[in-house]
Amino acid sequence: MSQALPVSKKRKKEQPGTVINCGQNKYVIESLLGSGGMGDLYKVHLVKDKTRIYAMKTERISVNEAYKARLKVELNVFEAI
Repeated sequence: MSQALPVSKKRKKEQPGTVINCGQNKYVIESLLGSGGMGDLYKVHLVKDKTRIYAMKTERISVNEAYKARLKVELNVFEAI
């Protein structure tokens, strides 16, 4: 069972309207969808096309190889959906 992070170590949540640069695209955060032990999940849309809605996961901690492997598994699941 996962434990809650101490208040001082909780991740800062992004606010609606925040623009995130990701590669060649820019996304605007619409809302927080949920939070878990590995990060936060946001509903976002492309800056240049508000009709393209996506889910974006953010990470706020440094990662080791085992953590990277877990993220790759998540990515494979998301791509299969």
